[in-house]
Amino acid sequence: MITDFFIATTKEVLEIENYSDLNRFPVLQAKNVESIKLMTLEKIFTNEEVEILNSIKELDSNNAWLIPISKNLVEEFSILELNEINKIASIWAKTDEWVLDNGTVSDLTSFLESFYKIARQSVIENKELFVLIAL
Repeated sequence: MITDFFIATTKEVLEIENYSDLNRFPVLQAKNVESIKLMTLEKIFTNEEVEILNSIKELDSNNAWLIPISKNLVEEFSILELNEINKIASIWAKTDEWVLDNGTVSDLTSFLESFYKIARQSVIENKELFVLIAL
């Protein structure tokens, strides 16, 4: 499963017609970071039940979805101290979803360091963070 995170406005996202259109946005490429895992990550920060992430557009005959990332997650993550990322990765790696996918603290720390950078960039640019999830 491909999961590409990118910074854009909702208007720009609605203009995306195919996967190659992502080339015009800052992108963080990842694998297997689907919406349920993002919801568990947000729950680590808020300690509350989080809303289901719904797609705002489908691409490629229902095999790819464009989903906005929760503003709470982006904002919380953008103010995180870099030295806290390993602790968050350790907690996240113990969730059922990552245990089933054999997610390691090392791999998740690497991803979260990159996610931190793109989250901060989206806040600085006053834009949203989205993910394209493709099978």
